[in-house]
Amino acid sequence: MKVYICKIAIPVLVCILMSACSSYQKVQHTRQTPPLHRSPSNSSSKYSSKNYIENKGDVKQRKFTPGGGGNGTLENDRNGIKERRYAKIIPANKPKPTPEFNPFEAEPYGIPKDFNESEKYDMAAKWEKDFHDTQIASGRKFLHKKFAVPVPGEDEIMEVTRCIPANGYKGYYEAEVVEKKQIVMHFTVGNIRSDVDVLTRPRRGYSKYRESVPFVLSRDGTIYQLFSSSYWSHHLGKGTIGGNEEMSKQSIAIEISNYGPLIPRNGKLETVYSRSRSNPNYVDVYCTMEDTTKYIKLDKPYKGYQYYANYTHEQYETLIILLRYLTATYDIPREFLEEDVRFDANEENANHKGIVTHLNFRATGKWDIGPAFDWNRVIRGVKAKKYAPQHFADISEEEAR
Repeated sequence: MKVYICKIAIPVLVCILMSACSSYQKVQHTRQTPPLHRSPSNSSSKYSSKNYIENKGDVKQRKFTPGGGGNGTLENDRNGIKERRYAKIIPANKPKPTPEFNPFEAEPYGIPKDFNESEKYDMAAKWEKDFHDTQIASGRKFLHKKFAVPVPGEDEIMEVTRCIPANGYKGYYEAEVVEKKQIVMHFTVGNIRSDVDVLTRPRRGYSKYRESVPFVLSRDGTIYQLFSSSYWSHHLGKGTIGGNEEMSKQSIAIEISNYGPLIPRNGKLETVYSRSRSNPNYVDVYCTMEDTTKYIKLDKPYKGYQYYANYTHEQYETLIILLRYLTATYDIPREFLEEDVRFDANEENANHKGIVTHLNFRATGKWDIGPAFDWNRVIRGVKAKKYAPQHFADISEEEAR
């Protein structure tokens, strides 16, 4: 009898133990393995792929993002984990390191060896190099294309860099061919990056809001062409003698990159942007007064300013070549206003057929271009029968006749 009971009890006990082990394994499997095949729409489930991410056996909440896992498939879920791990190591928004600026290597672009980043004179040279290399001004991308054209009737070649917005924007000028009777010179009161940005900035789509010039001369002598000189744009402003549109149409404008009038304070010269009413704590130093090669001091103030930023040798050189090219191309007389009336704003000067400046059209509010400029050098260079830029200082009064 005992033997019979044992024969029956042992198999029963074995079955009970096997059943218990099987139930335990199922419970453990359910706790550790989430059902990834379940639909993500069941967001309340603790183990849905929307909520599941493995991290040392714990379950943590994560966001449901398209393409980053969590769409109910194992492949995308793994990709999402991989992308997040990579993002932790190399953040997507981390800026790339930029090489340290070396003013000694930048010398060919006109940056001085005693570079001082706190002075606009030196920074203007650095910004010119940056614009030359990156073709970016004030966060906007531009396209540069170099070309050369002969000066009509001469052996001289003029090198030009076409500079247009990379997005194809053309709303800063009128693509209308008009007759040209005169050339108007300006200075920008800025540096080449801000100059190009302002002169090509998107404006309202009506003609009267288009303000620009076809040419900008950088301090390193580069001639940037923003649009064809046969077209036009408003460049003279409100209150122009003869009307802004009419006088802008008949003239070709040239902007020379230059900071213009300077203000002496505590042994330094500051730009007109310094200590403004809107930002009185902002100090914008152009240079120290000891750097006499960087500015021009007039014998007496002109329109309230006695100190003005200088122009570079390269700017004078390319300005003369550009003036010779334009006068020959458009049959504009190479005539300048007489010295005693050169800076007057009146109807006669505004209608002068030849070469004039912005202040001849505006009685107030304009300083470009006044007496802080080497007029004799430019006049001699433009009127010379032949002009060789490398020998600009050797052009005599007799050769100019």
